[in-house]
Amino acid sequence: MAKTRSSAEVWLLGKGIDRLPGSHLPTNGDALRLLMFFHIEHKLTLKEAASSTLSHVIQLWQRARIPHQRIDSGVRILTKLYDDYVKLKKNRKRSNEQEKRNQEEFISRLQCLFDFATSDALATMKIEEDNQFLIKQRSNVLSCSMSGIDGTLTTKETRKFIRQQRQRNYAEKVASLSNTSTTAEQKMDIDSSLSLSSSTSSDEEFQTSTPVRQLGPKRRRINILGNPDVAGALDRVNIPDRGATYVVGTVAKALGHDVSSMTLSRSSIRRSRSRNRQQQAAVEPESIRSTPLLLHWDGKLLPDITGRKETVDRIAVLVTGGGEEMLLGVPKIGRGTGKQQAEACLATLDEWGIRQQIRGLVFDTTASNTGSKNGACTFIEHSLGCEMAWVACRHHIMELVLASIFRALFGPTGGPDIALFKRFQTRWQYIDQSTYHTASDDMFDSCSVSLRAEMVNFCKLALEESHPREDYKELIGLCLIFLGGADPAEVSFRAPGAFHQARWMAKAIYILKLYLFQHQFSLTSKEKNSVKELALFVSLVYVRFWHEAPLGIKAPLNDMQLLESLTNYPNRTIVKAAKDTFSRHLWYCSEMLVGLSFFDDRIETDVRTQMVANLQTAASEESVKRLDSPPEQLSAIGLASCVTERTAAIFDVLSLNGKMKAQNFLSKDPAEWNDDPSYQELKTAASKMKFVNDSAERAIALMTRYNSSLTKNEEQKQYLIRLVERHRKQYPTCAKSTLLNTELGH
Repeated sequence: MAKTRSSAEVWLLGKGIDRLPGSHLPTNGDALRLLMFFHIEHKLTLKEAASSTLSHVIQLWQRARIPHQRIDSGVRILTKLYDDYVKLKKNRKRSNEQEKRNQEEFISRLQCLFDFATSDALATMKIEEDNQFLIKQRSNVLSCSMSGIDGTLTTKETRKFIRQQRQRNYAEKVASLSNTSTTAEQKMDIDSSLSLSSSTSSDEEFQTSTPVRQLGPKRRRINILGNPDVAGALDRVNIPDRGATYVVGTVAKALGHDVSSMTLSRSSIRRSRSRNRQQQAAVEPESIRSTPLLLHWDGKLLPDITGRKETVDRIAVLVTGGGEEMLLGVPKIGRGTGKQQAEACLATLDEWGIRQQIRGLVFDTTASNTGSKNGACTFIEHSLGCEMAWVACRHHIMELVLASIFRALFGPTGGPDIALFKRFQTRWQYIDQSTYHTASDDMFDSCSVSLRAEMVNFCKLALEESHPREDYKELIGLCLIFLGGADPAEVSFRAPGAFHQARWMAKAIYILKLYLFQHQFSLTSKEKNSVKELALFVSLVYVRFWHEAPLGIKAPLNDMQLLESLTNYPNRTIVKAAKDTFSRHLWYCSEMLVGLSFFDDRIETDVRTQMVANLQTAASEESVKRLDSPPEQLSAIGLASCVTERTAAIFDVLSLNGKMKAQNFLSKDPAEWNDDPSYQELKTAASKMKFVNDSAERAIALMTRYNSSLTKNEEQKQYLIRLVERHRKQYPTCAKSTLLNTELGH
């Protein structure tokens, strides 16, 4: 009978074997031939064949009672042997002396022991006979052989296994009874089982008696990290697990606690923090489920948390409603396109089950968000299947206006940084802050003198309010100093901060400081004039509309007033730049958002009456999200002309069944609206709406801070971000009064 290809002999090895010889430990040749059998006959992959071979090898080593290495180590040894064989086989047709010597050396290796023992095998084996067997096998595999199974030793090992199993059962029984009352009969049962275990353990070897544990209440170990306040605080201050071990242990010891009775290790702290993140991050405000919601998002390119040298797009997704704010997550997306941002937002909404509650979108006015075809807003609105209120971030709109004016006065800037500001920051340490120059009287004409006095009063009142960020307060304070209305005894200056293009507040803050200290800083004639003109515009016009940007109720009329202020402003370069930019962002004069002006007390009764009448005007065929050009009259009357039947949709954005509630006051005289409960309810809801996207920007800043710390697990990272954001709300400051009066979760 002709031989098949699979049954042919293998070069240098002969024919493969399907089992190992049982009289001695396998040689390299035995292991390699068995590998070839699995690889060729059974057509296994090399890795699978090596694993199957090692399982047979381990059986023999266990039978010889010699400690062996892990199977993955054996696979590497066997694979290396196979690779040497393949390399030698490639050169088998060469007849030079070197190849002959290599073949002879490899044949000699095949006859040696496939040494799979641990490095300390001879030291750990207590039976001398086993030691001698391994030594002889290493010198010559055929020098000795293994006999049958040692019955006496097997019996001893069986008894030992049974004894250990009974002791484990006893320990489990003690543990189960430690938290309950134990009767005398149960104690007798436990004692008898212990006696039985002791009596059956007598054999040829002397066994020490096992001490009997006294039954009683099990001492409970203290786990400080079980307290969500402690775990949340450690996450908030960004302390890693090892550092938390030092901090918790040292503080507990200083307070007089017995550290030995505490659950205190890096692994236990990590587990406690992981559980706490998951539990606390799942908590949500009750009002979120019972009110219309606005969806916020913002994105940024960040390093991958896995540590790989690549960046990923992250998008912060939040919802606001009823005066509450909740961070849903900061997932990573493939690319920062409008479609992928929209898909990430929708997927996050579905995870929380609140898709149907979304009534409006709050966004930065970038092309990826506002594009009519590929913008994120368009995709989200289409997916939700209903018309959304497009709430453009008013801070971002004001940023664009200031950037346009800056570019018109100073020209284009190359790179991400502004060179003038960088020079000023470098010079700051040499500037005498006690000597500054405010705006001189000759800089104000007859019209702007009254405006100067008005803005001084405005800035003083604004400084008394609370501010979400220090640079917001700083800008108002600098305007007051520039206009000459600040008390010299209370004047102080902060060191100049970031000055790159993304920090839009820097333009206004730096310009005011440059003017105040221009006598101590070198400026060209053009720079001096541009600094003066921009400082005047910021302090006389810009700061008021910027400060009132979060007030959505005032937004429609403020937009008209800003355009009117620009019309009368003397510097035409500033007027053209600001007007051209702002006219492209008349979002709050659109058919829907103009309805916010129903709640603006500055609008007179006759104009409100006209607005109510215009609610019967047919809406445009296509929902226009922003006006293409300002109304003819830059006043409240011009706003009334923007109202149509689509405007009533804003009431459903403010409250559930908002249109029905609005009918209660729309049917009355506008002079009586303030006495109507429905009007007050909707007005309160409108005042709590978020008209700036600062929440999403803060979430991105939060993700940036914790991106490379505490955990590399994506799920835990999302829990961490939500926990820290929630902890910041509960503990806004580290004041003692806050720590005493605030309890996480309440």
